[in-house]
Amino acid sequence: MFDISVTGVHCHGDSGVEFSDIAKIYLGKWGEYTSVIFSLITLLGAAIVYWVLMSNFLYHSVTFIYSMYRSILMVIKGQYKAFLTTLLCNYSFVTPF
Repeated sequence: MFDISVTGVHCHGDSGVEFSDIAKIYLGKWGEYTSVIFSLITLLGAAIVYWVLMSNFLYHSVTFIYSMYRSILMVIKGQYKAFLTTLLCNYSFVTPF
């Protein structure tokens, strides 16, 4: 039977074995480099997704805060009759009974 465990051969003490080390043992140098490259591609993809999500969250947060600030200024100046209701509930979509 083929044993994939390399803890007896490669692991010293309680430390873990990384996938690139296993690939190096079973597939050679090209296996190690390939596994490291794919690990870096995965890490880069996760960083890009994180960047997109956080920038989208920041954009919408700033837009919301700016809209609230602008609405409050318009109420103070007397140019805005309904206090913040059109921001949270758009009356053009509400149908009367």
